Amino acid sequence: MTFIYHALNVALVMMLFFVSTLSFAQEPPTNKSVKIENIENQNNRIEPSITRTESDNKLQNKVQENNRDWLDKFLADPIHLLTFLLFIATCALYWATRQLVIGAEKNAQTQLRAYVSMMHSEKISFSDDGSLIVSVITKNHGNTPAFNLTCSLNINLHKWPLEIKLDSPNFPEHASKSTLSPGESIHSCVELGKKLNQQQIEAINQENGAIVVWGEVHYTDVFEKPRKTSLCLYSTGDDFNQREFAYHSHGNDSN
Repeated sequence: MTFIYHALNVALVMMLFFVSTLSFAQEPPTNKSVKIENIENQNNRIEPSITRTESDNKLQNKVQENNRDWLDKFLADPIHLLTFLLFIATCALYWATRQLVIGAEKNAQTQLRAYVSMMHSEKISFSDDGSLIVSVITKNHGNTPAFNLTCSLNINLHKWPLEIKLDSPNFPEHASKSTLSPGESIHSCVELGKKLNQQQIEAINQENGAIVVWGEVHYTDVFEKPRKTSLCLYSTGDDFNQREFAYHSHGNDSN
């Protein structure tokens, strides 16, 4: 009986061993098959576009409601509203103050800057050889000096009325510069360089020709801004006989 009992136990163990071996020998499902099945399931699962559109609309409506809720809460809270109004008032005050400062600076420059003018104050004169000489006065009418002042003057006989553009004033690179104090003036002379003949004098008397004097003054004011004043005079007809000049309609400017 003991032998039979041990034989049955051995037989039972061998049976369990073979059963477990057969179960492990079966091929398990691979990842590939699982992936294929998932892909097929995804391909078979089609979501209607209407569902996605409705979801987007709901999300957009929710965002708009949140924005309106935030605005309503902001306007309903007096502290937030007062803070916003205080911010607007501060910006307006800054802008107004800035405009006042700019206006004050402009007024200061207008009142304190140098104003240099060019004018003729003497009658036409002639040199010993009969050349025509014109004297021009440059004066500072402002309250501060004019720095780095340079002057350029030209004179010539031109056909009248003037139909050509006058040459630009010439300022040599190494031209002398001076400082013109308030109320101070400088006298400059320009000479025609040749004696007028009788034919030229008759043309001037008949107002077919004119003696033209033009030039510019460049300077820097106390605020380090470049300035200039231009001059254009002419003498013809009765003015020439009286040795006087008149100011031309163009060429008398300043900044």
